Amino acid sequence: SFVTMLDQCKSVQKLVEECKDDEDCAKASLALTMCLAKVVCPLQQETVATALSDDNFDSNDEKAAEAYNARFEKALENMSVCVNSKSQRAVIAREKYPEA
Repeated sequence: SFVTMLDQCKSVQKLVEECKDDEDCAKASLALTMCLAKVVCPLQQETVATALSDDNFDSNDEKAAEAYNARFEKALENMSVCVNSKSQRAVIAREKYPEA
């Protein structure tokens, strides 16, 4: 599944490699993490996708905005931790079993 993940996310990886400024790189990085998570952390990816689309609150309601931001940030953190964990496991497996 790690090979599938890398193969499916090649074009998004290219965006990360070619980004020009902080905002562009942040968007590309999020897109890459979302792509990788779709393969190895689908539950966490779906939670972030749901949080991104669930922004139908009154932007003048500070508490609602804070609650939305907190939910989104936690979902994003969980997804990133999952992707990093899976990636590290794949690196360890490749080192341990290079012929596989």
